[in-house]
Amino acid sequence: MGGLARRSVDEDGSLGRKAGGTQKAEPPEAIIGRRIFLNDVDRPGERMEVEVLEARGTGLRVFVPNTQVAFDLRRYESEWLFKCSVGGRDFEFDARILTAKVPVRK
Repeated sequence: MGGLARRSVDEDGSLGRKAGGTQKAEPPEAIIGRRIFLNDVDRPGERMEVEVLEARGTGLRVFVPNTQVAFDLRRYESEWLFKCSVGGRDFEFDARILTAKVPVRK
């Protein structure tokens, strides 16, 4: 039975420090040019695809493909969770997805 490896997330956002590891989230700069999905906070299951234009220490500048819509996501308490509000809708992006291991299909 395949699946994702389970990892513990410590209070400081590092993965598996309690188990002796020190793995951190992928640096935001490494995702420039990638497409990511933002989860709609008020509408579970609805996502918006965006492309990352710029990454800074506490924020991401993204745009919606095939439009002229661009906006910023910010992170506050957590080093993993980026948030924004666009057109009355709230979106989140959890950067831990960037470090998750994807099961390999045989």
